[in-house]
Amino acid sequence: MDWLDAGCTGVCHIAPFSRSGLRQLRQARTVECNDITVALEAWDFGFGGDERKLSRFEIDDFPSSIRGYFEAEVYWRMAVRAATPEVYQ
Repeated sequence: MDWLDAGCTGVCHIAPFSRSGLRQLRQARTVECNDITVALEAWDFGFGGDERKLSRFEIDDFPSSIRGYFEAEVYWRMAVRAATPEVYQ
């Protein structure tokens, strides 16, 4: 719906069960996404997590969603570290 609201400019990719199209994002100058989780997954899968390419992404998500994403990431890392302390010694 956001793509329609934007006047159908650019490209709209809908593939809920496939990541194959994410590699095609490498050809885009700007990647607009309104979901932090989807945007970072697209960046990781499409660009191999290359931090220099993250600047191509314009993420227009709610601040509470962005904060929630990073809070969940912190809790996940804390849980992994607590479950495997021998790895972090």
